[in-house]
Amino acid sequence: MSVVGPAWSARGAVINELGERVGTHAGQHRLTIGQRKGIGVALGHPIFVVSKDAANNTVTVGKRSQLLASRCDVSEANWLVDRVEVGAERRVLARYRYNSQAVPATVLGAADANPMQASDSLAGAACPSGRPGRFSVVFDEPQEAVTPGQALVLYDANEPDWVLGGGWIDQVEALRPVTPSS
Repeated sequence: MSVVGPAWSARGAVINELGERVGTHAGQHRLTIGQRKGIGVALGHPIFVVSKDAANNTVTVGKRSQLLASRCDVSEANWLVDRVEVGAERRVLARYRYNSQAVPATVLGAADANPMQASDSLAGAACPSGRPGRFSVVFDEPQEAVTPGQALVLYDANEPDWVLGGGWIDQVEALRPVTPSS
C-alpha cells in the first residue's frame, strides 16, 4: 500500500521566467525563495529560486535581480505597542529573515481583514492565529528574497531594541514581477 503525500512534496517542473521547463524539482518543500545552490538545474549562469507555485507544482528560477522587492503586505498582525492605525505611517526597522539585519522602512496601517475571510494566499481558510490585523511595509531600499509565509518583525527606528510588533508576510511586490507566459 503506497501513501501519496501532499502535492508540494511531489516532483514537478522547474521553469524559467518565460515559463519554459528547464528541469525537475524533487518537491517544493526542499527549495526556498532566494536559494542558489542545490536546485538541481545548471543553466551556465547563476540562477536563484524566485517563486514557487503550489497549485501548478512549479518552481521558477531566474536572476538575482528578480528577488528584489519594494514592499510587502503582512497579515495576522501582533502589536506589542499601540498599533499603526489605518492610513497612518510610522518609520521602523523591519526584519524579514531571521539571519538578516533589520532594514529602514515605513509601515502603513491597513484595514483589518475578517479572520473568517482570509487573504488569497491562505486559500480561504481562517487565519491560524485568528488575528485579523494587517499592515504594509515599504522598504527604503529594495530587499532581496522577501518571502510570503515568513515572519516580519518591526523595531522602533529610534530605539532599535524595542520590538513594536510583527506578523506573517502575505504578499510581496517585486520590482520586476515574475509572470511566466501561459
